Amino acid sequence: MPNNVIVFEQHWQDYGPLALTRPVYGLRIGTSTLAEKLAESYPDAAIHFRARNHIAPTIDQIVYFKQIFSRGGVTVNNDAILQQGGLFIDGAVIAVLSEMPAAQGPDEIGVVQQSFIENGKTIERERVVYARLSTAGVMAAGSPQTLLNTPRDTGLPVKDVTGQIKIAGFPWELVINNAPAIEAEYKTRKKGGSAPDGVIVLGKAECWFSPKCSVSPGVVIDLRGGHGVYVGDGVEIQGNVTIDARTGPVILEDCTGSRTVVESQSLIQGPVYIGPVNLIKQATVREGCSFGPVCRVGGEIEETIIVGYSNKQHYGYMGHCVIGEWVNWGAGTTNSNLKNDYSSVVVELSHGRRIDSGQNKTVGCYIGDHTKTALSTMLNTGTVIGVMSNILMNTVTEDKYLPSYCIYDNGRILLNRSGVKTAEIVMSRRNMPMTAEYKQLYEHISAELRDETREMAKASKEKRQ
Repeated sequence: MPNNVIVFEQHWQDYGPLALTRPVYGLRIGTSTLAEKLAESYPDAAIHFRARNHIAPTIDQIVYFKQIFSRGGVTVNNDAILQQGGLFIDGAVIAVLSEMPAAQGPDEIGVVQQSFIENGKTIERERVVYARLSTAGVMAAGSPQTLLNTPRDTGLPVKDVTGQIKIAGFPWELVINNAPAIEAEYKTRKKGGSAPDGVIVLGKAECWFSPKCSVSPGVVIDLRGGHGVYVGDGVEIQGNVTIDARTGPVILEDCTGSRTVVESQSLIQGPVYIGPVNLIKQATVREGCSFGPVCRVGGEIEETIIVGYSNKQHYGYMGHCVIGEWVNWGAGTTNSNLKNDYSSVVVELSHGRRIDSGQNKTVGCYIGDHTKTALSTMLNTGTVIGVMSNILMNTVTEDKYLPSYCIYDNGRILLNRSGVKTAEIVMSRRNMPMTAEYKQLYEHISAELRDETREMAKASKEKRQ
């Protein structure tokens, strides 16, 4: 059997606007994306990606995938690889929390059982999370649709791996599993050495302080829970900062050619992952947070994943959210993550498609790329906002699903016609030019969703007449 690992995506609509601009496996959890974790699980395999046709041209431009592509031989949507066979694996699998199948072995299909409520109806789904197939197994499996939709009709061995393989099937499952992922990944980090002079260390645990980091005297690091701290190259921690690792490890990622700064009076409570070139501005960063590269974070933030390149640098609360790239959380913007009656939160992941999360406190909001909120915007529990939208509010949002390419002005929906132009300006400020492939992607999404936004704009106008 060829030593191929083919990472595919399915049910991308279950991730709302977060998967409009990236493959599902491009989402972040713990210290990296889902794809990076899968590639690390199979270091000797040739990695191949499957993606929707309009997203495929951008796969090799995803900054988080550089190390994967540096292995060589990586392909995207290569049909010849499909015929060869190998290990086909669902990109939603959280490898670091799973018992991963061997890349080599007899033909076998692994499935997990999913159950959720959609628009009031219970959905039972048997989801294929991997298929290890020889060339003959590929022929026996038939079309990809047959394999994914009716795996037991292929005649191949099917193994139920529910409980062995963990997937992030919806955005809130990324949040729920984020802290365990950080804890698992910290175990593989470099450890040893002692804290710099003047640092106040409470308790004892294995840590790493890079010789190239800068930690000011008076910084407090609390290790009394037995969890450690990783402070990488190029990290600067100013005075009067407290890193509280009693409830989980804290990782401040290495920076190359730049630095991460944790400003004075910040509090970081583990488990937390802070990516390279971040600015933590007198913030309270509570447990369960992961920030990708080049983020600015202030105010209070809890159990939230920021994919990368986004700003929440002012006061205001962000809790139990998944935030895309190039998002700006305006000063004073706050989201709710708990209903007053403590009932389960229903999330409208796309227009008219409502999923009962089964959760009452791990559901904040989910925001697509290049979206911005104005000063003092208040977001309801379970709010979903599409890509390239501007939210202008001086009270709590009435609607919990706001479409892509819209201006939401105090309940009135208008078309946002300047989204791509604004995005180019924003990206240029971080020395990230918008490539032709990404511009085509955004134009495709705009064309695909324009009618939905217009329909909702018309309805909002009629509502106010």
